[in-house]
Order: sequence, then structure tokens, then C-alpha cells
Amino acid sequence: MKQISLAVALLVVCAVAVMAQEHGKKAGPTSKTEEEVLKVDTERADAYIHGDTASLDRILADDVTYVHPTGKVETKAEILAGFKAGDRQYISIDRDDVTVKTYGDTAVIAGRNTIKAKYQGQDFTVQNRFLRVYIKQQGQWKLVAHQGANLAK
Repeated sequence: MKQISLAVALLVVCAVAVMAQEHGKKAGPTSKTEEEVLKVDTERADAYIHGDTASLDRILADDVTYVHPTGKVETKAEILAGFKAGDRQYISIDRDDVTVKTYGDTAVIAGRNTIKAKYQGQDFTVQNRFLRVYIKQQGQWKLVAHQGANLAK
């Protein structure tokens, strides 16, 4: 009887552990639309790392509002000019805790970034929360709004 009780208790502990792990995992995209948006957002991050202004020109909407964690607001033209002038260099952008919600031709992505970069000659590593809004225009997902907020160290 003790062995059965011990076996049942062990199974319960294992089941709870598995459920806790599953709860903590990031669920993958649940639709083709979410996959498309995440792909474009990854392309955007890669373009930042490689200074690829042609890709950024394609991904950023002409009227994008880009609010940095510092509160600085940049337009598409200012972002592209910054990369062309070499005043910013992204070493890595790692995203986690990412969620995507779609509403027709609008998608909202929220998550956390860990960024290593140089800005105007200064090295920095920062972790922030972000919120990005993409809309589908002429068959392509375009970033129309970005807001970042630094996390406390």
C-alpha cells in the first residue's frame, strides 16, 4: 500500500512539474498570419543588426512612429539616416516572451528584447519591453508603431 501511495504521489509531482514547464513556455504562432508577422519582425531585427537600410525601407511604414526607451521619437527618414550615417550599430537583438495578436490586417507584437549595440560611439546593453504594431498594406506587413520601455537593472 505504501508503494502504491508513493507511486501516485510521484506521478502527481511529475505531472505538476510538466504542467509548470508547459505554462512557462512561449507558445508558438497559432496562425499563418502570426507566422508572417513574426517573420517580418525578425527581418526587421536582422536589418538593424546588418544596417540593411533597403530592408528597413521596405518594412517600416512611411509614417512609422518609433519611440525609443529613452523617449526619443524618430521617423522613418531619421531611422534610415541614422543607419546610413553610422551613428548606430546593433550587435545583437534577442527577443523572448513574445506574443502576437492579430485583428484583421493589424497585428500587435509584445515581448522583451535584450540588445547589445553602439549608439554614437557608446557601447550599451539593455533589456526592454516592446510593443509593435504592424498593418498589412498592399499585401505587405509594415511597422507603423514601436514603443520600448527599459527594464530596471
